[in-house]
Parts: sequence; C-alpha cells; structure tokens
Amino acid sequence: MEKTGFTYALIGVFLMFVAFSADARPQFQNDLVEVDGFVFDGPVERSNKFPNNNRRTFPDFPPPNPNPEITGTTTTTPSPDMTRCLQNCPVTAQYNPVCGSDNVVYSNIGKLECANSCGSAVTFRYYGQCISNVRGK
Repeated sequence: MEKTGFTYALIGVFLMFVAFSADARPQFQNDLVEVDGFVFDGPVERSNKFPNNNRRTFPDFPPPNPNPEITGTTTTTPSPDMTRCLQNCPVTAQYNPVCGSDNVVYSNIGKLECANSCGSAVTFRYYGQCISNVRGK
C-alpha cells in the first residue's frame, strides 16, 4: 500500500514540475497572436478600423476661432415620430458627450447614431460639448 502512495506522490511531483517549468508552452508557437496587449492562441480577425500602430490617438477638437461669428439660432421641436424613435433606440447610458453637425450635444456617440438612423441628417463633429459663439447662454 505504501508503494502506491509513493508512486502517486512521485507522479504528482513530476506533473507539477512539467506544469511550472519554463519550457511549458503551446505546441505551435506560430499560432500565438498578440493584439492590443492580449495574447491569443489562434488566428485573430482584426478590423482595419483601429490599426495597431502603438501610438496614442487624440480626438479631433475644433481649431480655436479668434473671431467668432455671432449668428442667430433657431430651436425646433422634434416630431412625435422622431421622439418615439429616439426613445426606442437601444443605447448605453454612458455619458461621453459629442457635438453633432447640427450643433446639438449628444450624451454619447450612440445617441448621435440613433438620431441619424431615426431620420435626422446629423454627423459627428468632435468629442465634447459644442462650442457656443454667444457668451452667457
């Protein structure tokens, strides 16, 4: 009985040695792919929308305007269909404001895309609050 206990202990030590040795690695080294600091053990499809150039990118902010034009503004009320469409659009509640081409601040890019899909011809201008040309308003 004692021999089998010793055999199991020896097998256990051997397995631990193999598992924790520095030479324990996957069989196919060529299948390891690193993407954004994560290592995957197989082929990885990566869209070209965000190329991995290891450089930080910063959002495009509008250039400063030393002589802003003061223009009039108009306020429109969205139609009931547009309001209903926007309310039914599934978006996250995350607050990351973006300025649309209609000078409306959307709480995140998803809200702007919802407005666009609901019929508003709005496009993304830049991240952050829309800059107002009139002070105090």
